[in-house]
Amino acid sequence: MASFKKLLILAVSFVMIFSAGIKAATTDYAGDMLSIGVGARALAMGGAFAAVADDASAMYWNPAGIVNVKGVEVSSVKLLGMEGLDAYYTYLNLIYNPGDNTGSFGIGYLRQQFGGIIIRNGSGDQIGVPREASDNVINATYARKISSWLSAGINAKAMFGMYPDSAARQGYNGFGADAALFIYLGGIFDALKGLSLGINLQDPYAVINITGVEERVAYNFKTGIGYDLPFIFLKNLSSRIIVAADYDTEYNGEYHLGAEFMWNGMIGIRAGIKRYLSGASGLYQDAELSLGAGIKWYFLRIDYAYVNSNISPLQYISISGMF
Repeated sequence: MASFKKLLILAVSFVMIFSAGIKAATTDYAGDMLSIGVGARALAMGGAFAAVADDASAMYWNPAGIVNVKGVEVSSVKLLGMEGLDAYYTYLNLIYNPGDNTGSFGIGYLRQQFGGIIIRNGSGDQIGVPREASDNVINATYARKISSWLSAGINAKAMFGMYPDSAARQGYNGFGADAALFIYLGGIFDALKGLSLGINLQDPYAVINITGVEERVAYNFKTGIGYDLPFIFLKNLSSRIIVAADYDTEYNGEYHLGAEFMWNGMIGIRAGIKRYLSGASGLYQDAELSLGAGIKWYFLRIDYAYVNSNISPLQYISISGMF
């Protein structure tokens, strides 16, 4: 087992170091569906979740965090609507933590679809009927505790989908991987109890092939810090506040700030903000504010998120089961 732990650390470290030389030949928007995020709880916190990563959505935000899930957790997230667009976005996944030294496992499926796409010729005339574009991602994740304060994880992904053009629908396929660490600083120093760090290198090498043309997906280096403060609120009922901040290198840099208040382990209220330091190609984009709430009842949790996106207000709902 000790040799396996060393192998996992080496694999994560290798992927992170290897990424330093992969800055050329990337595109800003290839594989853009990978940057949306999953889980209404995390999205309500502005995407500041790399150092929280304690539910099934950790597969996306920080694969090493799936070790924080106990037993089996199944979750889904669905986009309730995008104003003025025929859009569909859903994500399903399952995490299994057997609670022994074998580590934690996860599988997931993401689908994004846009309908009503009109193709026009050089004269501006519509060609055929409105069409649709679709993106699909299948994930497989493995993570393991290296020590009481350090976990490492790897997430592999296969991508495929269809885009319409003037002649027919073009298919594509691709692959990528993430490597991550979850560090509980409170496990090192008692004075830092409740404080965690998250590091997730997303797509250090990810490519998409569209009709023989290879496009490199721009990688993202996500780092985060989170603080979990338990306390007593109202009639000796236990509560907690989580505050978190993430920084992403994609799109010339963006930061995420989020907070969650959880009362009695049942009712959660959340808020967050996502802000681009400078938009892609120098374009300015407003900050995205988010709000949300959730309720947990025995093994069932339902979460809602409202995101004031630059494109249109977005609403997500997640349903999770813990067994």
